[in-house]
Amino acid sequence: MHGYPAQSVRRSVVRLLALTSALTACGGGGGGGGGAAAIVIPVVPTGAFEAGCQQLCTLSPNETVCTAKHAEFCLELCRARTRDLPQTCGDCLIAVGTPISGYVDNFSNTPYCTVGGPALLTTCANQCDDAGAAAASPDLDLLCQLECSFYMDQRTPFACAMSDAADCLAACRTAIAAQPRVCAQCQVERTEHGQVCINSDCSCANNFPMPAFGCDALCDTMPPM
Repeated sequence: MHGYPAQSVRRSVVRLLALTSALTACGGGGGGGGGAAAIVIPVVPTGAFEAGCQQLCTLSPNETVCTAKHAEFCLELCRARTRDLPQTCGDCLIAVGTPISGYVDNFSNTPYCTVGGPALLTTCANQCDDAGAAAASPDLDLLCQLECSFYMDQRTPFACAMSDAADCLAACRTAIAAQPRVCAQCQVERTEHGQVCINSDCSCANNFPMPAFGCDALCDTMPPM
């Protein structure tokens, strides 16, 4: 999982391109080098679904993997993904969202953080499908930044170097400029998240999918059935 909602089947593509002598050096670290930037998470204005976002993104008292920085990211991502959505749509996304929580992979014994937050739009398609009626939303740029510029899956999160995030951001911004709000957000939510590691030197490998499979129903002009 991406560390984002569990039910979203996040394509958390952890691409570990490691030297033979250092296959395990990268697996649990992340961001040890490669120009990894300080983690400064964009601030998204609060909206109508703030209470639900706070609930989904609050760390449990016994949490040992996810950190305060993961929780901060979860909250800003939740705000960006529910911002200005119709009430019925946002209520559904929150109701079937996933609380932030950590776990340890049984096969590799590697700790991961499921960042949590609201469900994907496709999970609440009947409540969220606007049949293309909403205009394009440049406000989704903050969502592009959150999806393309961070790797949050593991215990030690990191911000991507600008050069690593550039292609993903460019494709994401093109999508949100050209598509109606719900369609664009559906595509942004399918951003693939990964890292490439050589020895203990890791960098982001986030990828904006073109085209975004699974968004057909939310990107056509037909009302929900």
